[in-house]
Amino acid sequence: MKKKLALLIAGTMVMSAVLTGCGSGQTGGAPAASDSQEATAESGASGEAGDEPVETEEAAAEESSASGEDVSAIGSDDPEATELEHWTFTELFTAFYADMVEQWNAENPDKPIRINVHVLPYDDMHNKLQIALNSGTGAPDTVDIEVSRFSGFTEGDVQLMDMTEYAQPYKEYVVDSRLQLFSRDDKLYGCPTHVGATVAFYNEKLLGDAGIDYTTIRTWDDFREAGSKYYEATGKAFGNLDTGTNMFFNLLLAQLGGDYLDEAGNISVNNEKVAEALQIMKDMQEANAVSLVPGGNVDADEGYAAYNSGEFAVMIMPLWMSNRFVNYMTDLDGQIAVAPVPVFDDSTTVLSACNGGTGTAVVKTSEKADIAAEFITYAKLSEYASIIQWDTLGNDPCNMSVWTDASVTENPDNRYLAYYTNNPFDTLNAVKDGIMILDSQTTKYYPSIGNSFNTEVFNAVFENGDDIQEILDIVQDELENEFAY
Repeated sequence: MKKKLALLIAGTMVMSAVLTGCGSGQTGGAPAASDSQEATAESGASGEAGDEPVETEEAAAEESSASGEDVSAIGSDDPEATELEHWTFTELFTAFYADMVEQWNAENPDKPIRINVHVLPYDDMHNKLQIALNSGTGAPDTVDIEVSRFSGFTEGDVQLMDMTEYAQPYKEYVVDSRLQLFSRDDKLYGCPTHVGATVAFYNEKLLGDAGIDYTTIRTWDDFREAGSKYYEATGKAFGNLDTGTNMFFNLLLAQLGGDYLDEAGNISVNNEKVAEALQIMKDMQEANAVSLVPGGNVDADEGYAAYNSGEFAVMIMPLWMSNRFVNYMTDLDGQIAVAPVPVFDDSTTVLSACNGGTGTAVVKTSEKADIAAEFITYAKLSEYASIIQWDTLGNDPCNMSVWTDASVTENPDNRYLAYYTNNPFDTLNAVKDGIMILDSQTTKYYPSIGNSFNTEVFNAVFENGDDIQEILDIVQDELENEFAY
């Protein structure tokens, strides 16, 4: 089945290479690379990963736009099989579901299923879903919702099914903060595709040539000093600074104990913690520890090319970036080490941050909601699902039991493990108790906040050198007007 999956994905990639380029956009159009992949690319950050050269979710959305809706029937042809209608916005997930349906049917011969997977353009799918849920007609049984759009479906009378009960068998093994990202009021409305744990990717060879040992970089002060030293030795940038994604920034903000909200849950993007996080990044820029990446987004063609050619020596991004390294930065094979991100000091409790992703939901009015929820939680949270996600897509597995399974973590045939100079699962296990999210990421405000930072704040501060507090005050007023405060 893995061979079949690889062939399916490879075929998709050949078509993708013809139709589109890769990269991530911003919230609103195609999904952004700021919190989505899930890669999901998971938009507001997303970055879902794929196999054989992988496409981002934006590219998949563009592909769907070019080709129109595509439908694939997968699963049992038993006339008694339960037939589910599933909507998604990326072709790559079709192959994944094909594998999971086959495994489900093998393990559950008494309740076989068949799924019709509808691949639609990104915006079209989410907008069509909103209309269907509001009108009470035309909705699918199950659907992939990109993380930056998810909060739009959990306001008011939620039309998604609470899957808390169905996820219970897996809950103790799954990173809790990732479940929180798709939960509201302690009810789980979506199942994640990966953890999206933010890590540091160090180019061990480049750093070694400059006399820098990445294992000595523990704090952000160490990071800034190493960056300055690297720049002095090479004349090149140390790490990247994006204007089109907020993943690095979200990590710093979380480590500072900050958020984009005040204690009452209202928008507060001009608070002192947000300003402090921006100043820290600005200080890094001025010390040559980070510099602007070409195109403003490391998760795009220009960003891949810059890293592949040795223009940068470290990247702070989620672990789903593995598939980008393996497929788009092939010249760095055998040079990259995965390590925990720096912290401020020993009291820092946030060791990583969830970024990107896609939440798979069940429409609660579906006549097949029960078996759909049972299948979706299995397909996204089970140990088998996590193994497939890692082996084929390079996504960090949601189910942590996989993190200590030697058959997975020491698999000599896994191309992601073979690419790195160390074992990324050692890093995951080191930070597993400190993988967090921002409270704002679960609110209706977050897509607009993320978009404001990716299109206004970062450009103003890091490109134009504008005053931090002034630009934050401007954006605060804009957001308050948008939500009629």
